[in-house]
Amino acid sequence: MARSMIPTYNGYQDYSQSEIYVFRGDLLLVKKSENIQIGDTIVFDVEGYSIPIVHRVVDIIKTPDGIFYRTKGDNNPSIDRWIVSAEDIHGVVIFRIPYLGWLALQLQKPFLQIFLVGIFVASLAYEFVLSEEETETPQDTEHNASSTTTNKKGFDFYVTIKPLFAAKRTLLFMLLLSIFILAHFSALFTITNNVTALYPGTKEIITNNDSIAASTVLPPLPQDISNVSKLFVPIWLQITSSSLFKWIYKVEMVINTSQIAYVWKIVYSFSGTKIIKAGLLIPLSNSTKILNTQTNSFSIELTIKYYETGLFAAKKPKIAQNLIVNIKII
Repeated sequence: MARSMIPTYNGYQDYSQSEIYVFRGDLLLVKKSENIQIGDTIVFDVEGYSIPIVHRVVDIIKTPDGIFYRTKGDNNPSIDRWIVSAEDIHGVVIFRIPYLGWLALQLQKPFLQIFLVGIFVASLAYEFVLSEEETETPQDTEHNASSTTTNKKGFDFYVTIKPLFAAKRTLLFMLLLSIFILAHFSALFTITNNVTALYPGTKEIITNNDSIAASTVLPPLPQDISNVSKLFVPIWLQITSSSLFKWIYKVEMVINTSQIAYVWKIVYSFSGTKIIKAGLLIPLSNSTKILNTQTNSFSIELTIKYYETGLFAAKKPKIAQNLIVNIKII
């Protein structure tokens, strides 16, 4: 399976066991849910794939036969070709442990298992030899009594200064650790949470009155209650977050002030920048009312907002961008 959820989740899926899904990179914990929402990351089965897939929900379709979901990988340029039924879903991702999935997979390799067993045996042997040296027998006592005064003084001096060397090593370790932590986190004080819309495949920022091409028309499913086709308009998101005191945990792209067209959520704190290959899902019923037949395009109001959590997080969502965007149907 391709690395379809990078950079939100690292690695690619390798195997699954119970409700723990292991990636080459991350370990994900999922939970059964009957209230799956747009933006949730779900684990589900697809016919033809031997392992479960982890993708984000981008659309919910209600029919008389039940609820179905459209999905997309954060690193994929387009929406998945399949439709996911509720019966095929294992659950929603609720927790992530970074790199533990990679470690779990590595531990299955025989060479590494033998290496770790060797380290364990060597540690036991070292502890045994050390304990033998520290155990003083009667013969050792007689031998020490007959030792010279110089040797006694040398041994006593060693015993006296040994804790001092240990304390210095501890202080040096703590000093180096403090320098590393300060170097790692000092940049976080200057990072400002923000989200920026980008043209797909570039780092060029989308500005007011720019034009974007719709790449896909998604027809309604049979028995779809809405019975509306939707346009998929690719827009990438550059999400910059600081995880020191507050971080971004959700981003929404809203069209025409009220209609949510895309949601990105994350279940862990992060610092730095992630570029997500996102996109808008726009109902054609809305766009055709204002469609310019000469240019085969229409305009929307696009608002990008983000939500923070953490010690100093804002209680209300923040507006990152508010644009008028021209959508061209191709």
